[in-house]
Amino acid sequence: MMSKATFGLAIVAALGIGVIGCGDDDQSGTGGTGGTGATGGSGGAGGAGGGEMAMVRVAHLAPEVPSADNTGVDILVDGAASGIENLQFGNSTGYVSLPAGDYVFGVAAAGTTTSLLDVPATLPAGGIFTVVAYRDSAAAVPVNVLLFDEDPTGLASGSGRVLVGHGADAEAVDPVDIVTDASAVVVDELAFGATAGPLDLAEGTVNIGFDVDTAAAGGGTDANDDLDVGPLAAPVTADVVTLLVAVDTDTSAELVPAIYALLPTTEGAITTLSAP
Repeated sequence: MMSKATFGLAIVAALGIGVIGCGDDDQSGTGGTGGTGATGGSGGAGGAGGGEMAMVRVAHLAPEVPSADNTGVDILVDGAASGIENLQFGNSTGYVSLPAGDYVFGVAAAGTTTSLLDVPATLPAGGIFTVVAYRDSAAAVPVNVLLFDEDPTGLASGSGRVLVGHGADAEAVDPVDIVTDASAVVVDELAFGATAGPLDLAEGTVNIGFDVDTAAAGGGTDANDDLDVGPLAAPVTADVVTLLVAVDTDTSAELVPAIYALLPTTEGAITTLSAP
């Protein structure tokens, strides 16, 4: 494992390498809410993390973190500045190529090295990961993370792989069902703070919705044609992994999440899904 000082230089250098060339980033919907991307972040390493390297990126989808007035965060690695600075809500870094091994990633208010949340992670050689920060009002510090493993193993040529995450804080007590075309429930009772998948689907666009599962929480059963969120048009890109993350953008309301779509080419403002 390299020293922290050397690692800081390595991560800054890696941020200057070109974005992974996988698929088309032309998606339905509008740009992510608020802010600009992190300074110095222009993509990740080319290729799919071969040799003794792994690839990782960070997305900031935690509204009002660290504060409602300023959502800028710096990413720390093993307690030291990484070069990823002032990442704003609704934005993602590009992938960074790192030596495989054990790390502690931290989230700090922009301009500080006091971590709000430490996330230990082991990055295996060849691994591809996205760390998504989301708001968790039940936590001591209102932020937590979803970790997505974007391993494409077994994905049939011409199909796309979709992973989903539930980070909609206002409905933290209730799981959700993920519903696609024809009211088919493809993910049943996805808990707040959890991820699901892989869903391997035909290339194109799939209409997707979130249905709060009140039956699982002791209430009645919602009809799948009466979605709480959606249907929304989600991209399915051949031969790549797409992340769909539901995040509550208005923490004062009962349920008003946007669904953010991250493709391998996503960097800066993250696209939100719109109605088909």
